[in-house]
Amino acid sequence: MFGSRPSADDEPVEDDPGEPTGALHHRADAPASPWGSPDHEEATQSIWSDVDDEEPAPGQPYTPIPPPSEQLRVSEQAPSRDPSRRWQGALLALVVIALVVGLVGVFVNQFNRTSAMPAAPQQAYVLAGARDFDPSADGGDDRENPDLAQLTIDGNPATAWTTERYGRSADFNGRKPGAGVVVDLGEPKPVSWIVLTLGDAPTTGEVRVPVQADVTSPPLDAASSWRRVASFEPSTGHVQLHLDRPVTTRFVLVYLTALPRVGPNYQGTIAEIQVTP
Repeated sequence: MFGSRPSADDEPVEDDPGEPTGALHHRADAPASPWGSPDHEEATQSIWSDVDDEEPAPGQPYTPIPPPSEQLRVSEQAPSRDPSRRWQGALLALVVIALVVGLVGVFVNQFNRTSAMPAAPQQAYVLAGARDFDPSADGGDDRENPDLAQLTIDGNPATAWTTERYGRSADFNGRKPGAGVVVDLGEPKPVSWIVLTLGDAPTTGEVRVPVQADVTSPPLDAASSWRRVASFEPSTGHVQLHLDRPVTTRFVLVYLTALPRVGPNYQGTIAEIQVTP
């Protein structure tokens, strides 16, 4: 109340002579302020301090926290790849390389073939004559439709020379190695191409020239008197044969070695023979 005497508890405490003058003291039993207590200050400091800077409690050994190991850091930054995935990637790369190399090889071979293609046949020679070839020494009878031989050089593919009919097999019934037609160029001339017109059924044969290049008449005694300069697998219709090595010759033999089946028999057909330089 206003005007009342203050109690003994509210009286100020006199200064201690041993302390500095002007220091304000409170009674020991006065309640402590929660904002000014030492415990509050320590709690506030611990909130903002780093964990690594904390000091161990008195009487306890200090054990620092080790930094993360290098292996852990590498594992966290770059996880290892599955070895099987690495092998799959390497295998795929090899397959791609093989495909590229293969394609390059195909293009190179095709280019080389195109570059090495021989020139087209020139104008054919005018042939002086033609006759059949069927030596008795080889199993023939010296006659293989001789009257039809000239049809191979008449310029008309609708007319043709044919072999006789053989009823048992394509190899002339096993009687002889072959039969054919010999054409005469009139004199020795360079030859690079032979152009044939065959029948509609696949026929196999060879092109031969005399072993002796300077002969003035065709050797009709045996097939061994002629040497092969070109050959053709079962073929039909228009056939162009290029000689790997051009020859100079007067006579050319088109020699059939396997006949096609025509109806119940085996028979070969040559409609046209052309010889070009």
